[in-house]
Amino acid sequence: MTPYIDIGTATVLAGPLVEWAYPRFGTLVRVLSDGTTVDNEVLQSGAVPHLQARLTGMLESQADVDLLNGYVASKEEVAWDDDGDTRTVIVLDFSARRLLPGIWSCELQLLHVDFTS
Repeated sequence: MTPYIDIGTATVLAGPLVEWAYPRFGTLVRVLSDGTTVDNEVLQSGAVPHLQARLTGMLESQADVDLLNGYVASKEEVAWDDDGDTRTVIVLDFSARRLLPGIWSCELQLLHVDFTS
């Protein structure tokens, strides 16, 4: 993997990536029992949700900060490219903190939509 990840046309100097995983979508629900059976819980779940990931990193331009803020606002599908790992993603959440002139730390929450080639 390269140290840079492209999200749309923004370039992120990647830090830790909390890898693509399904968010919790099942819940154990207690049911009334007469005390004679062991199963007094049922698993309730819906459709399998999209994969999600969290990425922290650094940005080197105000234009990339503005672009990622725009992706959050629009929820448009954009390309993700991490050294050949190409996907279509939606940026669900983004925050940036300016550390120095021209350097921002950032954190993104991403929703996986599809694999792209």
